[in-house]
Amino acid sequence: MAGRGGVENNTEGNLVWDGKVPLDCQSDPSILRLNPERQWEIAHEPLHLGIDIGKTPGIGPGIAFAHEFIAKAGKKAGVVGLVPCARGGTLIEQWSKNPSNTSATFYQNFIERIKTSEKEGGVVRALFWYQGESDAAMSDTAHRYKDNLKKFITDIRNDIKPRFLPVIIVKISMYDFFMKHDTHDLPAVRAAEDAVQKELPDIITIDSWELPINFTTYEGFSWDHGHFNSATEIALALEPVHDGIDINKTVRVVSAIVFARQLLAKSGSKAGVVGLVPCARGATSPKNIFILAGQSNMAGRGGIEKDHTGQRVWDGYIPPEAQSDPTILRFSPEGQWEIALEPVHDGIDINKTVGVGSAIVFARQLQAKSESKAGVVGLVPCARGGTLIEEWIKNPSNPKATFYQNFIERIKASEKDGGVVRALIWLQGESDAAARDTARRYKDNLKKFFMDIRNDIKPRFLPIILVKIAVYDTYMKHDTHDLPAVRAAEDAVQKELPDIVTIDSINLVNTITHEGFNQDHIHFNTKTQIALGKWLADTYLSHYGHFL
Repeated sequence: MAGRGGVENNTEGNLVWDGKVPLDCQSDPSILRLNPERQWEIAHEPLHLGIDIGKTPGIGPGIAFAHEFIAKAGKKAGVVGLVPCARGGTLIEQWSKNPSNTSATFYQNFIERIKTSEKEGGVVRALFWYQGESDAAMSDTAHRYKDNLKKFITDIRNDIKPRFLPVIIVKISMYDFFMKHDTHDLPAVRAAEDAVQKELPDIITIDSWELPINFTTYEGFSWDHGHFNSATEIALALEPVHDGIDINKTVRVVSAIVFARQLLAKSGSKAGVVGLVPCARGATSPKNIFILAGQSNMAGRGGIEKDHTGQRVWDGYIPPEAQSDPTILRFSPEGQWEIALEPVHDGIDINKTVGVGSAIVFARQLQAKSESKAGVVGLVPCARGGTLIEEWIKNPSNPKATFYQNFIERIKASEKDGGVVRALIWLQGESDAAARDTARRYKDNLKKFFMDIRNDIKPRFLPIILVKIAVYDTYMKHDTHDLPAVRAAEDAVQKELPDIVTIDSINLVNTITHEGFNQDHIHFNTKTQIALGKWLADTYLSHYGHFL
């Protein structure tokens, strides 16, 4: 229930989430979650981040009914609130009400979260319950499961009176083999779930065995063969429909389960969100194309922080300004157009942990301000974190210097379906600023780089928006850094070459208080990336918008 979609073992043996948020699970400002501090915020994957403590949560069925709920219920749905409470690897007896055991805090915290969620006038509509794999791993806990589950649900309903609480129970599909007991009894727990549904009112069961999973090939599971992958988690949100449950009734009573957006295509709804699914299956080519290149702040590190193991991970939060749209495409690593999703540089900025960047925000702002002239916008991500300008420049004498050739090939290939490259957006130089020698060579290298690009893609007209850097790369640990030299070089190149516009990223951040940065004080946070994307769009439109 907490979700492990996209969670895998990395090379160090640590569990990490891959950070990929499917279209079906993306954030929406009308879908909120009650966070660990019991405050409402825009819901984002992993929905159980900070709730399923000591675990690595990923994609779950969490942000999945709300989109369908809103589409089916219309204005009646209003803003939907999700209250994540799941905890991985738990027994039902850890959840049960037990006043005599002061250390048994799950139940009390659970009830408090339910009650707190209504403090601002909302109404709890249902409980979505999926648990029991750990109990099924042992014969004794499996045989006690029916009484424990029945008591648990009865106690909840008594303690939150006079609220009406329908419960949707997802029947488990397997026992928790991580617990390594020899007396597992899956049938006992599954029978208990059926029995509780029959003995208590207003309980609906759906069977996870009906999901697209295979216990022989392990289709539908993550690497561990015990947790559902992202596709199965999304399918779980659709299960009430597949199981023949009256959707109209479900929509009236459930506000905390999430159905995948792909269902909208079948619903006949005229809501604007419906267009996401068919376009995701057959994205068209763009009209206007923009090249995004440079290093990590261009690739995007918004939402990237270190987890408890010291690994850099993306928090999965996609703000409304960076949400996907079927009219915004990206040129994939394989050279195909597809709907742009954050992280836009996934698969491009290889061997790095990428997060939210400025690209989709730029495209959205461009469309909003251009009065439909922008049409379908194509983004060509090319940035590579931690790179020097000398890794980018054209160097035919060095066969290993492949950045430049690949870069030119991506620019040319992006126009294969009839679109036109409108500009290059360039943000790079922090690594060069970390050492005096590279900083002082920067002007000549950057000027040559831009001139070579323009010569090699003739007769295309290529305006360049050059984002001046705000910091040097402290990870490179040089004692001779020279940020002013690189910033001066950027100004000089703008003056010496035509059709280059500069914007200064130092205006977006505070290099003393580190406001606008991640905790590393080098990479722009999500808020700064949003501001940068909007500024880039406004800059392009004010100088070159007449070309659209």
